[in-house]
Amino acid sequence: MINSMDHSLVVNFIRYPTAKQVGDSVATTYFDGTDISKEYELSYNSMLQEERVYIFLDGLDDRLDLVGSDVLRLKPFPSIEQAYAQVQREDLRQYVMISGVEVVTSGAVMATKD
Repeated sequence: MINSMDHSLVVNFIRYPTAKQVGDSVATTYFDGTDISKEYELSYNSMLQEERVYIFLDGLDDRLDLVGSDVLRLKPFPSIEQAYAQVQREDLRQYVMISGVEVVTSGAVMATKD
């Protein structure tokens, strides 16, 4: 590690007996609190999550297109789980409106209206 350093920096780190100690000292001395690789990873994961939402919404039946548009307008952009929950609520609402079935929100019982 010392051999790969600029010669002007070697004097600051030559006294450490192991590469780990040199690395720790370099990190302490020059680390500014930002980890670019972590920021890139978060950005990449965010893009993947967004793509998953688009793919999910693209596969919906035409009758759910409006809720798909609603999901895309959410701020901040929803996770795939949040998008699914919103679509599921709308699907259930449409089912109840069409069939006349009353749904208990706990999901434990479904009863037919008389």
